[in-house]
Amino acid sequence: REDFLWMFRRLADNTSRQVFAAVLRNWRFFEFEPLAKVIDRRYDDYFDLELLHCDDREVVADVGAYVGDTFLSYVKNYGSGSYWRYYAYEITPDSFARLQTATSSYPRVICRRKGVGDASGNMALDSSGTDASANAVAASGDETVEVVALDVDLQEPITLLKMDIEGAEQSAITGCLAHIRQDKPKLALSVYHNFEDIWKLAKMVEDVAPEVYRFYLRYHGGNLWPSEITLLGIPAES
Repeated sequence: REDFLWMFRRLADNTSRQVFAAVLRNWRFFEFEPLAKVIDRRYDDYFDLELLHCDDREVVADVGAYVGDTFLSYVKNYGSGSYWRYYAYEITPDSFARLQTATSSYPRVICRRKGVGDASGNMALDSSGTDASANAVAASGDETVEVVALDVDLQEPITLLKMDIEGAEQSAITGCLAHIRQDKPKLALSVYHNFEDIWKLAKMVEDVAPEVYRFYLRYHGGNLWPSEITLLGIPAES
């Protein structure tokens, strides 16, 4: 209760509080109408143009880049010259190949077939499925993939951190707390893969960068079950 209350009070605008309440009412009471009312049809996932401003100085870390759809959305919204460097992390072979194809005509896009977590190592990958959610970390799988912490793998300051990695966001945030503390990047984080992330990711950020961020929630899912919930963290000076 206290964690959810903390998050509600920490949200920076009324739209965010409405999204938060609608999600909780669906979880608790299976109410569909509140979710339908907060679906954001103005902007693409992650890129609320009233909140998230990007220019040609951006160094982007896109964790869970999938087939390049987020990158192409970024370019559509901000322009092809709106970044200095774009790091795209993806673990699945087929998705990674499509990511490389989607970004091949753009300069300074670095595609890395690596998982992102709290430390360096390896993980088993079950790539037997056909969609993004099926390509998941498993106890055992048909191959292994390198895992890195962003604090180790990225040596230059980052200005925008996007994450959508099927519930592994807490581990990935742990592995980039130094970047968050030192660089204070703008944040676009998926928080719908479990019940805890909707407050926990903001709390993890707040613990290492107190009073730095204004937090917002935006919703691009459906009205039956909450999905596609994005936490935007905007540094106060932005």
